[in-house]
Amino acid sequence: MALFVWEWHLRPRRRGAEGCSRGPRSVSFSTVYSKPSPDLKPVDASGNRARPDRRTFLAGVATGGAIVGTGGWLLRDGIAPASAGAASSASVDFSSLKTPGPMSERFYRWFDRHAVVSEGTAKGLIWNFYEPSRKLGTWVYPMLSAKAVLWFIKRGDVNRARVFAEALLPWQQMKQDGPLARSYGAFPSKLEQSGDVFTAGTAYYAGDNLVVVEALSRLYQLTKDFRYLNAAIGTGSWLVEVMSQGHKYGVWSEDLGAPMFLVTAKGDFVNHVHCQVEALWIRSLELLGGLTGEAAYTRQAAKAYEFYRKGQLPSGAYWDHYDPGYPPKPYNASNWKPYSPGKVISDNVLRAALGACRMDDIDSARKFYSWLKPENGAVPAYLNVESGSSGFVTVDDIYYDVVSCGLLRSLQQWLGKSAATKIPIQYLKNVQAKDGGWYWGWKREAGEPVTKEQAAIVGMWATADLSSYS
Repeated sequence: MALFVWEWHLRPRRRGAEGCSRGPRSVSFSTVYSKPSPDLKPVDASGNRARPDRRTFLAGVATGGAIVGTGGWLLRDGIAPASAGAASSASVDFSSLKTPGPMSERFYRWFDRHAVVSEGTAKGLIWNFYEPSRKLGTWVYPMLSAKAVLWFIKRGDVNRARVFAEALLPWQQMKQDGPLARSYGAFPSKLEQSGDVFTAGTAYYAGDNLVVVEALSRLYQLTKDFRYLNAAIGTGSWLVEVMSQGHKYGVWSEDLGAPMFLVTAKGDFVNHVHCQVEALWIRSLELLGGLTGEAAYTRQAAKAYEFYRKGQLPSGAYWDHYDPGYPPKPYNASNWKPYSPGKVISDNVLRAALGACRMDDIDSARKFYSWLKPENGAVPAYLNVESGSSGFVTVDDIYYDVVSCGLLRSLQQWLGKSAATKIPIQYLKNVQAKDGGWYWGWKREAGEPVTKEQAAIVGMWATADLSSYS
């Protein structure tokens, strides 16, 4: 991979003026709009067009500039260390972590056997699903490799984290011609497969790329490998200078402050703003700003989160997304929408609440927790916006979103409810498959998987709190 010093000419802004395991997120392309893109100005490592002070700073970082400490909660069978659990941004030094318990180690063995693409042009990336009956992995989602980086960092295995980062880096979109300028620096959200040959898909989601920024920035902190920071700068600059500028592209009527949902390889935007994966990982821009000294990243994270806060109802629930319409209209609170009439998706709203914790907005997370109505540690995949309980029409339809159990446990840890974490942890133990993996969905009445597909993302959240930071 070529080394680039990314130079997006970030402009100062005044204050006040930042997953789903079920499969690809559906997008209505009737809401895709486009306008001519502005002139983006990256430069290569030779320094052409770069500011001297910027080059000097980046060179200093590459040779060992100031490094922010890192840490997090690695869970022993889903249980945080005794020192974790305060309602704050707590962290634990890796040297104090206990050996993971049997549940975690069974998943670790499953991960090695079934989660990693073993051949072809996507070798080393992560399968989204594994079907035990067919012994087959399906659908490659590059963001999952970033999650694997974070998961191995939590395990204290930085060398293994680097393996997945190395597999991920070549998939950064480096073309600048025509409409591809709008995805320059981003990672595709899905790879298309034809036999052993994988190619970049056509959609670049902001939320997925925020996870990538987090993973590469954390790994840079631990390794001081400039390539990771360099790639994170490219993706972060895309998020700030393209995805958060809908008003400049003519698809918003004003600056909403948070990244748009996605852009396609054809340069078309979906101009909605989603408050889920994006809200959870928007703090990655703050992390990147701290590592680079570039205040534009930090400002964008603060602006984005202030917009996400508008998506929380007085009850504590979160709307799914904001729809500015097209032609775009001025902000109106009535344009916040559920996933479908009266319903939101459990893992999406849990991610929004964890994002509040990461942005030190514990009160908002507490409001959400009071609204949520889990069922003996399990969380229905669809929730009623008004009640916080199951949003399914009939009892027979109810199924639990298993990754939401891990997200719930993480939220309880943030809120200092260590005793309550035992309930979702026990549920996760109960539904872990004999081979060590987890199925993504579990039918409440039938007591069986929704489909025969296991998902790596479930195990990563079941055995580690990926949201914690130092």
